[in-house]
Amino acid sequence: ASTTYRVDGGPWQTYTEPFPVRSDGTHLIEFYATDIAGNDEALQSLPFRIDTTPPVTTAALSGTQGDNDWYTSDVTVTLAGGDAGSGVARTDYRLDSGSLQPYGAPIVVSGDGVHTIVFESTDVAGWTEVAASLTVRIETATPATTASVLGQRSGDLFTTGVDVDFTATDATSGVARTEYRIDGGPWLTYAGAFRIATDGTHSVEFRSTDHAGLQETTQRVTFRI
Repeated sequence: ASTTYRVDGGPWQTYTEPFPVRSDGTHLIEFYATDIAGNDEALQSLPFRIDTTPPVTTAALSGTQGDNDWYTSDVTVTLAGGDAGSGVARTDYRLDSGSLQPYGAPIVVSGDGVHTIVFESTDVAGWTEVAASLTVRIETATPATTASVLGQRSGDLFTTGVDVDFTATDATSGVARTEYRIDGGPWLTYAGAFRIATDGTHSVEFRSTDHAGLQETTQRVTFRI
């Protein structure tokens, strides 16, 4: 005579045709049929789950932060997959040119340079998210600066003005700036070779800083004019 049902504890309805259940989550269909004589069958139920949404993985980085998104130490990367439906089955990652491998513990990234981590999670329903990536920049080495002191000499004494020039190198993040000071004066930003012409003993201190914020130990050249 009729079939009656309800969805997720909702109101009882008379069944007439197939009906959709679309929302993600756990669902319960309860139903029974009644014959023409008025007899109801025992209540039946059909539980099922729907998951139409891939998981989402987040990444957290920890380490000593420098300037311009550089780290000046090893970096620990922690991945966390989230899925509100069936739950996360696994998370995989790839570091630089390595192979994809299962994530089980925080990843320690080391070595100066720019590193790439690609990661993705798969949920219990079989959905795999679109792979995401992050860039980790590490610089632990300070720049290196050399000084050139040029002029006419007589032994260890310069008999003309002295031209001082600096050459700074940094293999990873690059040199951001070079600074110097003359005879204990204020620090100045180096923009090109400069001349010291006054008689006497002079001391030129200098240092460079890279884009990661690392500064080399102050160096010094001393000469007499």
